[in-house]
Amino acid sequence: MEIITAKERTLHALTDEYLGLLVDTELFSGISIQEIRAMLACLGAQVKTFEKGNLLVSPGQPLDSLVIMLEGQSHIVQYDLDGNRFIRGDLAIGDCFGDTTVCARQKTSDLGLEARTDTKVLVVKYQRVVTTCSSACQFHARLIQNLLKVVATHNNHQAQQLEVLTQKTLRDKLWYFLRSISHDERDSEFEIPFAREELAAYLRCDRSALSREISNMVAEGLIKTPRRQTFILCS
Repeated sequence: MEIITAKERTLHALTDEYLGLLVDTELFSGISIQEIRAMLACLGAQVKTFEKGNLLVSPGQPLDSLVIMLEGQSHIVQYDLDGNRFIRGDLAIGDCFGDTTVCARQKTSDLGLEARTDTKVLVVKYQRVVTTCSSACQFHARLIQNLLKVVATHNNHQAQQLEVLTQKTLRDKLWYFLRSISHDERDSEFEIPFAREELAAYLRCDRSALSREISNMVAEGLIKTPRRQTFILCS
């Protein structure tokens, strides 16, 4: 995978800074800090940085690595045949991208990864993840098990978005999405991971139509919006 970037720091300079973060990720769950330190070189790991708005991975680009978020936020994006941009999901610190593509042995990714903020990522070679190293380390088997869980989790997220998009009306889509984010808790404030334009891209609708629907739902007492990305379900 070729990732365009203006800055790349050596792995050894950043290892200690991020080991505590990696040990809490789903991909490295159950693997100790000492074991992660030992296996990073085996995985061909690199740390790379991107400025806000840059594509970490472009749709249609060859992909042979996993990308783990170390700093910042990114969007998973997709483009249709007419060049319209859609948001498929959101990645925060500790999240992983590329697993479904590389595990399916697809030559290219149909999804892209776009930096929502200045972003730093850890890139590890997929083939080195699924191939047991020469030392036959026990934690490598655990890493492969974790990767399967990551793939399953992402498949569930895709199924949830499909449920949202198959709702009949924009109000239904918005209501279903808000309920899923809030875990259906009423009168509790929660934050969504998208600004209005990004939410419109996620719901695949016009931003003006989305803003009108939100205003109507507020006026009808269905929801409250204390801040732009904060909502409360009222009924």
